[in-house]
Amino acid sequence: MTKLFLPLACCAALAIGCAALSPALAAPSDAPSAQAGVPGNVLVTVRLGKLDAGKRTTVKSYQIVVTTEARPTQLLSGARVPIPTTAREGDASGDDKKMTAFVYQNIGFSVTASVTMVDKGKIKLSATLEDSRVKDGDTGRPPTVETRQLVLDAVLQDGVPLEVTRVDLGEEIGFVEVEAKLLR
Repeated sequence: MTKLFLPLACCAALAIGCAALSPALAAPSDAPSAQAGVPGNVLVTVRLGKLDAGKRTTVKSYQIVVTTEARPTQLLSGARVPIPTTAREGDASGDDKKMTAFVYQNIGFSVTASVTMVDKGKIKLSATLEDSRVKDGDTGRPPTVETRQLVLDAVLQDGVPLEVTRVDLGEEIGFVEVEAKLLR
């Protein structure tokens, strides 16, 4: 009996080892769209908020659908604002002339994101987030653009929010939270 049992045990161990090493030999996943390498769509949510006495309040929330094929998707929300610039140009008489030109700047919120599935239930999010606003200049000075930018590369659990940064905004503390949810 032991002569027959030993070869059967070795075959069973070899089959189990091969199945563990090769995804093609392993049992199929219960959610094929959640496998790495299988195209699908992910809903990426970005929440900008503030902390007040330990309480989290979402101030802005943006959602964007991104394909799992690592192609970037972009969202711009805001306005193109003319920012005046001054240049001096000499004329034929040698006098400088003051000229005002305008450079248009995107102001508001923007996100460029791409995602890939790294494992069942885990999504790698690569994103650049930017939130900007125009601040009036002092008397006689042009306005300035205040910008906060975050370049992010993180692995998220499917559907689980993750706070990725906190920002000291002077009188309050701000936070950025991201969530990636596979659309089935």
